[in-house]
Amino acid sequence: MRWPNRVDTGERGASGTSGLSDWGEVSMTGGAKRHGQALDRIAIGPSRVFVIDAKKYTGKIEVRDVGSLLRADLRLYVKGRDRTKLVDGMLRQMEVVRTALGEEFADVEINGVLCFVGCEWGWIKRTKRVKGVTSLWPAALPDHVSSAGALNERIKHIAEHLRVSLRPAT
Repeated sequence: MRWPNRVDTGERGASGTSGLSDWGEVSMTGGAKRHGQALDRIAIGPSRVFVIDAKKYTGKIEVRDVGSLLRADLRLYVKGRDRTKLVDGMLRQMEVVRTALGEEFADVEINGVLCFVGCEWGWIKRTKRVKGVTSLWPAALPDHVSSAGALNERIKHIAEHLRVSLRPAT
């Protein structure tokens, strides 16, 4: 099924988002840039806006709690190395999209997604969450983005607003 309200699919980032235009009722924008912050992909799904960054890494993905007994401190590890900086970068990208949406779309929820291409997820694949950012593999992305929600009538308006507010990346 093609997305009839597709904005642009671009050719940026790792290959994890290259086939997004073939999934469900979602509007896509390709790479964009605002205030020096590059955005890989933005998908407007039926339930919320998704900021998607595809990353090509190898090794096992895991979330570790490096905090104390009284305070949790969840970190994202890839191949044994702390990659929480990727989560922090996604939080900055989400803030750029929140600013671009403005007051008109203040009620729209924004979800950050790191899509890891080429990583190991173990026998039982489960998405991982750190600081509200979801990490997943490419095959899990379509279901995650196209989950049901209340934005169906507004998808085209949100996509057009973001296309005008965010300049294409060069």
